[in-house]
Amino acid sequence: MGVEAQGEDLVISPYVNTRTYRNIIQGSPLSLALTQDSIVFCRVVVEPRELKFKEGRGRGIYILDDNVDLHVEALPRLLSEGSTRAFILLKVLDAYEGRGSLIAFSRANALLVESLVYLTKIRALLQGSPRGDRCELGRWLEVLRYSISLVKRLGSEELIRCANAVVDEVRKLGLQL
Repeated sequence: MGVEAQGEDLVISPYVNTRTYRNIIQGSPLSLALTQDSIVFCRVVVEPRELKFKEGRGRGIYILDDNVDLHVEALPRLLSEGSTRAFILLKVLDAYEGRGSLIAFSRANALLVESLVYLTKIRALLQGSPRGDRCELGRWLEVLRYSISLVKRLGSEELIRCANAVVDEVRKLGLQL
């Protein structure tokens, strides 16, 4: 979805046809979990029902209980809504270190993150993005195919297992890599 700093606050740009967006625009306080760990990101994208949460510092705010580098608690405010994405200002209430990523930075880790990003883009596209965006599908699948092939060649068993889960998710969408 993208996260950009704007002064002491953040701006995110979720796809408007997603559950994430519908939850955010309710205006309740929320938390972001920032991590460089592709395995954590994989759990979020592929196995969201398996995630564990705990109470954050702010009352009624729950944070991901995982190997997260940074937790951010914030209040959302819609800035603008386009045909595919919205821009939401997050007024940061608190930001603090998590327990940290257990995975070292590597090319395979970065490519798995890239694969997961493209999986989420493809899901959003197939959930009803405007027709013009569908031209991107072939290019996104090619990026995904390349990234997955390198993760399988360079990654640890754990990263390869997650890459295989991404391939399975793509198949569930009726697509092939």
